[in-house]
Amino acid sequence: MNFWTGQKSRASESIEEAPIVAGVFELIEAASNSPDDFDLRPLANAAAVPEDQQKVVHDAYEARNILKLLKAHDVFIQDDVSYDEFIARIRQAARAGCIVRMLTPAWQFPP
Repeated sequence: MNFWTGQKSRASESIEEAPIVAGVFELIEAASNSPDDFDLRPLANAAAVPEDQQKVVHDAYEARNILKLLKAHDVFIQDDVSYDEFIARIRQAARAGCIVRMLTPAWQFPP
């Protein structure tokens, strides 16, 4: 769909739009207040966790853990700015992919 005109394009006619779903996770901050120390937990009222949101959570933890290992092995020597930026991007991706109230994990804009 064309954002400006509201008309469907020929390309969008052949693509099914992904349904908009609610995120079923919450981002819990650690007591240490360190940006790289967070927990993604399913909401207490979540009936089921969609597979695509499970993958986003898995990928966020995997990326965070790799960055922590790299930092522990002095890859980010005197470069906390880059490390913090990577962690911020991981948190943004996690928030967009499994936390916000209305989301489309397939990265399509809502109609």
